[in-house]
Amino acid sequence: MKNLFTISIVLLLPVILFSQTDYRVIKVNGTITIESSGKNLATGLTFSDKENLLFKQSTAQAAVINGQKGRFVITPSNKEDLMASKSNYIPGLSNISSRAGSSSSLKNVVDIKNYFFGKFVIFDMTRIVISSDDYPMNEVNYFYLRYKYNNENIPKKLTLSGDTIIIDRNSLLSIDGNPISANEVTEISLMYFNGEKKTSTFITSFEPVFTDDAVKEEIKVILDEMKNETYSKKFDSIIAYLNEFYGKPDKENLKEWLKVNFGLK
Repeated sequence: MKNLFTISIVLLLPVILFSQTDYRVIKVNGTITIESSGKNLATGLTFSDKENLLFKQSTAQAAVINGQKGRFVITPSNKEDLMASKSNYIPGLSNISSRAGSSSSLKNVVDIKNYFFGKFVIFDMTRIVISSDDYPMNEVNYFYLRYKYNNENIPKKLTLSGDTIIIDRNSLLSIDGNPISANEVTEISLMYFNGEKKTSTFITSFEPVFTDDAVKEEIKVILDEMKNETYSKKFDSIIAYLNEFYGKPDKENLKEWLKVNFGLK
């Protein structure tokens, strides 16, 4: 019996000593290479935590995920000698309160400025409720967006539905019916036009972040790894990820985008 017990321990030792955890890559900033294979980390790639990763830039980082252990951000631990650095696994922000905006209470200019402040995530359709007496909305009084393209100011009147303004991504990124690249729109101003006074008022400006195919691929990786989790956990993880790597998404607009693109509900 004693011999059998000893044999069992010996047989288990390789499993204990050489067990590994696999991670899937969500997103990479910069270049990070797996030393053993020479492959660069890229969205969707799976690798073992036993691999040595070579960081080509001191600012390089990767968001990775494991279905059981959660999401992590990998950065170089030795910024002086990147070719010899080991991975430094830092937990992601999925357990930190989201700073995502909610447009349900935009009642004055301060609310509006706070809502749009900084990087703002724009979905295919982004609906924003504004119930401010300071900014009546109708056919002659309305909000519009303005950005520069080829040194020209491009105004885009926002669709109005009741007390809701709607940012249509395709309409925003087209001029005279021709689509333009989202990369060419780096800053947008929110303006208000008073039709009775014939005046335009600058409200605020923000950096737009558009949910393109690359973002969709990243979200798909998160959902694939969290397929057994609840809707709430999936949503919290996604909104935390977007906050960390892109900017402020509106919760209700994000829910609708996830429903349309991934059937998540």
